[in-house]
Amino acid sequence: MPEWGKTLRGRETVILTPAIDRATRSPLREWAAASLILAMLAGGTALVYVTGGTTYSWAYLLFAPVLLGAAVFGLPGALLVALLAGLALGPFMPLDVARGLGQSTENWVARIAFFLGIGGFAGALFQRLSHETSARSAAARRDPRTGLANQVALEEVLTRAMDIARLTGRRVSIVLVRAADLFDALDAVGADAADEIVQVLGARIHAAAPNSEDVFRFSASELALVLTGVDDPSLEHYARRIRDMGEDALVIRDVPVRVELMIGIASAEHGREAPYELIRRARIALFAARERERDYCFYEPQHERRTADTIRLIARLREALEANEFELYYQPKMTLAGERVAGAEALIRWVDPDEGLVPPGRFMPKVEQTRLIEPLTHFVAREAWRFVSTHDQLGVSINLSPRSLYDESLMSLLQALVSSGEIEPGRLEIEVTETALMRQPDEAVKALRRFRSMGLGISIDDFGTGHSSFEYLRRFPVTGLKIDRVFIQDMESDARTLNLVRCMIDVAHGLDLLVTAEGVETDTACTLLRELGCDHVQGFHFSPALPGDEFLQWRAARAGHA
Repeated sequence: MPEWGKTLRGRETVILTPAIDRATRSPLREWAAASLILAMLAGGTALVYVTGGTTYSWAYLLFAPVLLGAAVFGLPGALLVALLAGLALGPFMPLDVARGLGQSTENWVARIAFFLGIGGFAGALFQRLSHETSARSAAARRDPRTGLANQVALEEVLTRAMDIARLTGRRVSIVLVRAADLFDALDAVGADAADEIVQVLGARIHAAAPNSEDVFRFSASELALVLTGVDDPSLEHYARRIRDMGEDALVIRDVPVRVELMIGIASAEHGREAPYELIRRARIALFAARERERDYCFYEPQHERRTADTIRLIARLREALEANEFELYYQPKMTLAGERVAGAEALIRWVDPDEGLVPPGRFMPKVEQTRLIEPLTHFVAREAWRFVSTHDQLGVSINLSPRSLYDESLMSLLQALVSSGEIEPGRLEIEVTETALMRQPDEAVKALRRFRSMGLGISIDDFGTGHSSFEYLRRFPVTGLKIDRVFIQDMESDARTLNLVRCMIDVAHGLDLLVTAEGVETDTACTLLRELGCDHVQGFHFSPALPGDEFLQWRAARAGHA
């Protein structure tokens, strides 16, 4: 029998059963019903006697406790009460009290048989109704596709746990687990395999958290656990174990599948919060984990403010797009041979009328998680193309988020721009991070080939910080790579980092790729990179990102100075 939640009985921990697979019953309710039945039997027997005996219709009053026994205790209870009622009106009950007439044996035996027949029929009927009700109740609390308990069951179990926590002082926690890339994983096994993935995950999570007696399917890609009496270190231990399950391959339809799990945790002391409030806090913690790119996160009150700020920011972003408050800044890319301007990287900036320049780090991570990334990326592509088309001998690169890499509408936009014939397509370059490419390398190869078929350049951004793979580097149809700034900034003081940068450059050149070093801030870094054979550099040593007009002025001044 499934049992969920916990309470205390003395010093012994016991399990709370929410009756998902049986009708709701309690010892107190059953004792009360039994007492009432006995009282009805005694009262009915006395009433039959004082009203004259079994010859009168008052004897039929004893059918009432029989029916009650059937309703509460089913067939066994109905038969027992029927037998007691029949015996109560049996040989010791006169047929007619006033005349002192007793019953014949045939009379009271027939009455007992009649009572048993009525009790058996009523008991069987009520028992069948009870079973059907229990089955419907259980079905209403189970996800039909996976067999896992659902949100209805979660709320009931959490309510019971909180009620008991108020009496015992126990701590109640809810752990919400999301398969962050579930729909990406479905590409490998088919879109209809989501339920199988969730079912296997549920079984593994259940095994990892012995203090929880069930796992609940909270949504299509989310599971929940209810734990009682568990402290934060133990919750953190559970979270790490659950996180590690995503790293272990789930074998679905004979295909090994890995999913990224994110976890939100919320706890309530002494059952003070309402169940829905605890669930809400767990969801906020889950959103905080996603926003911070962490595996798990405990609920904190300041998350409320951050969530509200994010909602307001997203709303403002929509308005800002319509009000044309975004523009592109351009950071120069320099050749190391002669230090000439080789091009620029286009970086989006938000100029808010009230706040002024809004840092990209404040809004871009949030935008990339919403559909706003599509119109924003389209704006960047159109504006960069316009800028390049109006200035000869200038190449510009734009950044694509993982989501934009597979955006069909962006593909169509770029194809339309290329088809216009205004400029050579190679003067526009796409930059994609190594991490984005390695999420779905096979699909990424297909997407990159489409970009290359248009004649666009492609560069791997932040190279070295993701899941580097020379096999996929060989397969990706790219034209360049950009070494992440963390290596450039450390190579001056760390010989091993310097050797690593040398290897990156040699490997890239071996594959006929153009190498750009990011984050160059000193003359020493330029000297070292020149000695290593790096092609292009960019960084504050030359210039930060500048508005379009200022970039052109800086470029002209640089050319005149040279």
